[in-house]
Amino acid sequence: MTDHKREMLLNSFYPDVLDHIKRVIEWLENGKIILTGIEDENGGYTYADMRNEEEKESKILNYI
Repeated sequence: MTDHKREMLLNSFYPDVLDHIKRVIEWLENGKIILTGIEDENGGYTYADMRNEEEKESKILNYI
């Protein structure tokens, strides 16, 4: 599958998904979200969230 076809397919399900992924990677790289590696009681992993309120505001609720 070409990059263009893959992008069209992703956008058919979830427009702008690549932009959201890039934003999360940026937060991880800039230390705004820090993965602890510590497992919580539900089997998930904890993290420290240093983002401001605007950054924490969901951008995906429009797609649900």
